[in-house]
Amino acid sequence: MTTAVSSCSECGSPLVSDAIYCPHCLIDRLKVKESWFPISGEGLDNTTVNHTLVPEHRVVPEERVTQLCREYSIDRTDLPRIKSTDPAIQHLACEPGDVIEIIRDSRTTDTARSYRLIISGSGGTSSTSAQAEWRNPAGPAETTYSRTAELNDVQALHIIENLRAHIPPSQPGTCRQIAIGRESAINTAITRVESAQPYTFIEGELGFGKSFFLHWMRDEVLPWAAVSLVDLDDETNFLNQGALIEAFRTNLETPRSLDHVDYANGLDELWDTTLRKVADLCASHYEREGFEIRESRMKKSLELAAKDILSDAAIPQPVIDQVGKTASEYFNSTSQSLTQSLLEEIENNEPMDVLGLISSLAQINGYRVLLGVDELEKSVRTEEHFKALDNFADTLPKNISLFVTGTPELVEGGEEGNALRETYHPLYERTTTNRIRLDSPTREALIEFSTRIVDLETQAIEAPANREYASTIDDLGGFEQAADSFLEQWPPAFRAYLDYLEQHK
Repeated sequence: MTTAVSSCSECGSPLVSDAIYCPHCLIDRLKVKESWFPISGEGLDNTTVNHTLVPEHRVVPEERVTQLCREYSIDRTDLPRIKSTDPAIQHLACEPGDVIEIIRDSRTTDTARSYRLIISGSGGTSSTSAQAEWRNPAGPAETTYSRTAELNDVQALHIIENLRAHIPPSQPGTCRQIAIGRESAINTAITRVESAQPYTFIEGELGFGKSFFLHWMRDEVLPWAAVSLVDLDDETNFLNQGALIEAFRTNLETPRSLDHVDYANGLDELWDTTLRKVADLCASHYEREGFEIRESRMKKSLELAAKDILSDAAIPQPVIDQVGKTASEYFNSTSQSLTQSLLEEIENNEPMDVLGLISSLAQINGYRVLLGVDELEKSVRTEEHFKALDNFADTLPKNISLFVTGTPELVEGGEEGNALRETYHPLYERTTTNRIRLDSPTREALIEFSTRIVDLETQAIEAPANREYASTIDDLGGFEQAADSFLEQWPPAFRAYLDYLEQHK
């Protein structure tokens, strides 16, 4: 079950409602900027070249070097030399073997041009650098998450085992296979993710399937969104923002992170994909302009590009600078994880910067971000905690949606007490304005639900004696009779119905 979304005009992939690019070709359509390529040095700090008496220095494209050598019947090594440590070229993306053009004012010809061959700072002979492999080395997984794939036996068994353990199935695509009804509610939830609504409360009685609904959302949005679902506890809650955001980062998933075992989590995949694609753009630009793809050149361009594409994000400049430094060292570092190479620098200062980085990298790759928090009623129920949640929703970076599940008693009050209405009214008003209510399942929904479970159990478990749900339903007289006997004793709820079947096995 999916919601209707527009499609990318180039590749046909689903688009977020107000997205400019799609998840699959955004970076390929990203426009390069001249400021990423410090060949002339424009825009880069160098106090020496800013002096009025220092002429302009710029790197000469290889095609022009070949033309010069042919024109004057010389070899590259016959040119006058300049050391790589010369202060006048420290702002340039160059190294030994490159040729520098020096442009001076001239009284007779307006400008006079001379050329120098860069040699190593120690004064040794010049040598050209071998071309680095920057064009998508060991690229990210090519396959993407599928909405339509049929369940295999392993996935079917995964669902049955998780249902018996009273937890939602977590493998991609499995929840939607047994999702019953509530199409309108799931469409509303998906629309809110598409439009990046910051806060939504999923309300339902115990056993109505709130946790399952959250995982169903995950399955539906995962083709075009990065998703992280977290259970709150005494340590991980909105009062401990650092621990909560660390849990979000650790649990973050993207379609490619699920398909590629080398990625620790979705953030690593977002980072890796971004840099590899930007490296490809930079390499293509250097080739078009006639420059060799050299390591120092690419490192500087990656640093400048990483800083530029994050410049509009709500991230402090020191963090952006660190991101740029990490980008320049990424492909020749033993640490291929952004978590290992960068996040310690951020987490020690401001945990929310991690979400800012996740938001920006996701947006660069064409993704929305869904953060899900399950069972708020089981966490700290105090004014301080509710106020922290409200503030968290207020300060979420753009492109991120927060979904929280809870019972009606948590919102309106009742026997449990400590409700939003009586404890922290601003969050109560926000919740009642932005909530999705899950009604109790109908008799027909329970019958369809049990039918699907038996089909999966038959697929996953070879021995009929081990098919516990199927055996119990047979003993109760079939699907309709099993549902009716349950409803005679209990109010309708998916979790309670499974408990009923398990008790009669």
